[in-house]
Amino acid sequence: MLSLCCVLSTSAADAGEPTRLWVDQTGAHALHASIESVRDGVVFLKQGDGSQVKIPSDQLSFADQEYLASWVNRSSVTDNKLRQIVPNLPVLHPQPVLDLPLATSLLEPGSPLQPIVYTEAERRTELPTTLLPDPQSFAVQLKVGRHNLDHLNTYDRSSPPIAITVEGKSYLAVSVSAGLSSEQGESANRVIRFDPDTAQVATVWRSANPITLLDHHPTTGLALVLDGHQVTGSGGQLAIAMGWEKSSLSIKSHRALPGIAIGNPIGNVSGTEEVKPGEKLHWARWIDDDHIVAAVDTNIAVWNFYSGELKHWICRHDPKATPSLSAGRRYLAVPSKGIVELFRTKDGKSLGRIPIEPGITASAAFSPRGDAIALVTPSRLRVWELSSAMLRGEVKSKQSLGKGAPVWIDNDLVLSSSGILMSVYRGLPLWRYDLNGASIESFGGKDKERSLAMFRRRPQGEIAVVEVPHATLRQTIPLIDQQLVTHASGEPWELAGSSVWGDYGWADRDLQTRN
Repeated sequence: MLSLCCVLSTSAADAGEPTRLWVDQTGAHALHASIESVRDGVVFLKQGDGSQVKIPSDQLSFADQEYLASWVNRSSVTDNKLRQIVPNLPVLHPQPVLDLPLATSLLEPGSPLQPIVYTEAERRTELPTTLLPDPQSFAVQLKVGRHNLDHLNTYDRSSPPIAITVEGKSYLAVSVSAGLSSEQGESANRVIRFDPDTAQVATVWRSANPITLLDHHPTTGLALVLDGHQVTGSGGQLAIAMGWEKSSLSIKSHRALPGIAIGNPIGNVSGTEEVKPGEKLHWARWIDDDHIVAAVDTNIAVWNFYSGELKHWICRHDPKATPSLSAGRRYLAVPSKGIVELFRTKDGKSLGRIPIEPGITASAAFSPRGDAIALVTPSRLRVWELSSAMLRGEVKSKQSLGKGAPVWIDNDLVLSSSGILMSVYRGLPLWRYDLNGASIESFGGKDKERSLAMFRRRPQGEIAVVEVPHATLRQTIPLIDQQLVTHASGEPWELAGSSVWGDYGWADRDLQTRN
């Protein structure tokens, strides 16, 4: 039987280490604690009341011993607590295809999706437990290239760049809608398709009605759009854009925004229950061939797009906080003040909450491998690992990390919306890329072959696929690692340099690292 010996804590646990459930080999004894250290085959844990617990590692359950081995490997750092070697992570295989039921009826075009109904559901307030990684099941490879765009106004609204894959061919697409101060007209709103292989741009949709590109489903070749919304983004109808390989898109299968059932806050819609019209769609993504998850007003729910059936309500959310969907579309991260909550998209089940700074709302992004979530606040990046239910790493930054969602470059590098490139395993910000006036996204099927897509409205319109990290930083990283060996803990760490995107690619500035 496992003996748990409690003593007075002599050192504080790393604030980044989460509390988790530790179980012995018999399964009869367990406790909630965070790991402090491992010495001579003994694990030192810290409980919530500050007391310390010592456990022989060979008496832990098999799952806990695997976790411990992962933690020890992750803790092989230099004296200044900065990891230098990025581990070779195992190849992950996609989980089986989601088995949500197919539509048995078809909603009439223009009819609304079923109203949102709040349903009683258990909300977990503790940390998430271990979850299977959810990697993407498809590969998108985009060749580096760029093309200037004409007739873009500073106040135009644009979508982030989205990868479109049709019949083995990959494009980059953005939508542009005329803003309040922009010139209106029959062709003021458009969808632009960029072919990185040929560096050619085509306008595949023009309309007097605003349009916003939301997501693309690679197995069907269909894109999800919001069509005919107001200049402010309110109203409009969800629809499908198809025919990406052609010179002009087809916009079909319009669905009006769902209403919200009011009166009884939790229950089913009855024939006499009042339904308030939905006002604004903030975010929407495909889950599978038939289903979408969408944030409408202050609610997130899942619908069958074709039948219009509401599958389940997930939660309320802050419209200013953007949800994030895992690469394989099984998990949903919803930021709110002080926490990021995880849900399962299949049934809306709450999977737990990851705490951040009180009163702060983070931005979140799942890794392409589907094994981690990057959580960014204005001055800090945290990476939560699903399979170990612990923090993989943390980076603090003196420069603002912005308010937008971060972008994963590879297993180690994360780019903030303000252009700060951070190394999770080194625990450092490395470089600053000038992303003023740009929206970004990264694409790729292999961990080390991802490209950064960039769409800029100013100082001139441009769509591009660029290298990040670029050549200078790739050459500089070995020098950074050399400096980490002698860098004293507590000394200020300066970015190795910065770059501005120009006519000839990245122009380097403020280089700090020398041979």
